[in-house]
Amino acid sequence: MRTVHRTWALPGLMLLPLVTLPALLAPETAEAQEASVRRISRGWQGETTMQVVVEMGAGILSIHSAPRGVLYDIQLRSEDPAPRGLVHRYTPGRLTVGTDWDETEGTSRRRIMEPRGLRSQAAQMDLALGQRAPIDLEVQIGASMATLNLDQLPLRNLDIQVGAGAVELHSGAQNPIALQSMAVQIGAGTFEAEGLGFLAPLAVDVAVGIGRATLGWEGLTRPLTQLTVEVAMGKVVLQIPEGVGISMDRSGFLLRTRGEDLRRVDDRWVSANWEQSEIRLEISVSGALAGLEITRIREP
Repeated sequence: MRTVHRTWALPGLMLLPLVTLPALLAPETAEAQEASVRRISRGWQGETTMQVVVEMGAGILSIHSAPRGVLYDIQLRSEDPAPRGLVHRYTPGRLTVGTDWDETEGTSRRRIMEPRGLRSQAAQMDLALGQRAPIDLEVQIGASMATLNLDQLPLRNLDIQVGAGAVELHSGAQNPIALQSMAVQIGAGTFEAEGLGFLAPLAVDVAVGIGRATLGWEGLTRPLTQLTVEVAMGKVVLQIPEGVGISMDRSGFLLRTRGEDLRRVDDRWVSANWEQSEIRLEISVSGALAGLEITRIREP
C-alpha cells in the first residue's frame, strides 16, 4: 500500500483537547473563545442526513470523524490574538463552515477560494463530523493545505474543489454506505488520494487543469466502478491494484498515456485480466497537452 509522507503542522499550534462529552452532547451550540482559539460544537439531535459545506481560502484544514453522539465539532486556531476568520452557519441538516471573512465598514465580504485574508500560516481549522447520519460533503480549497481522513464517515456524496492548494485524502475502512457520486476539480493545485476503493463509489469524475492528481484505488471491491478523467496540461496518476481489470477509452490532443500494457479491443483498451476479473475499473479519459499514468500496486 502506498504511504503518504507529507505532513503539515505549525510549531506550537497543536489543537486543544476535545471538550468533555456532556458538553458536546448539549442540544444547543456551545462556543468558547480563548486567546487565539475559537470552538463550536453540537450534539446529535436525530438528524437523518447532513449536508456539509467547507470553504477555506487559506490555512491548514483537517477533517475527520467525531465521537459517537457528536454532530460536529469545530476548532479554529490563529496567530491573531483575536481571531475573526471563522464562518459558521447551521440549520437542521445543513452546516456551512470555513474561514476568510473581511470586515469592512460593518459589512462582511466573503473571501473564498482566494489566498488573501488570513495568512496561510495564520489559521488552522479542525473539523470533526458525526457518524450517525449520511453526509453530503463539499470541500472548497483555495490556497489551503487539507487532510481528509474519511474513515468511519458515512459519505453519500463527495465534492472536492481545489484552487492552488493541496489536498490529501485517506480512507482505510469500508464506507458504511455506498458513495453515490464523487467529483474532484483541481486548478493549479494537487490532490493525492489513498484508499478510494474503500469509499465504494459508484462513479468518480475528476477534472484537472495544470495541477496534478494521484488516485490510489486500494480497497476496491465493487464489481464495476466508473472513472471519468478530464485533464488540460496537467497530470493524473492512477494506482490500481493488480487484480482489478481495466478498460479505458481515450481521446484528445497530445494526451500521453503510459504504464499498464493495455491491448486494443474494438474501440477500447483493456488489461489482460479484464474478461476474467470480478472487480473492474472502467476509465474514460480526455485531455490536451496532458499526461495519464497507470501503475499497478499490491495490497496486503
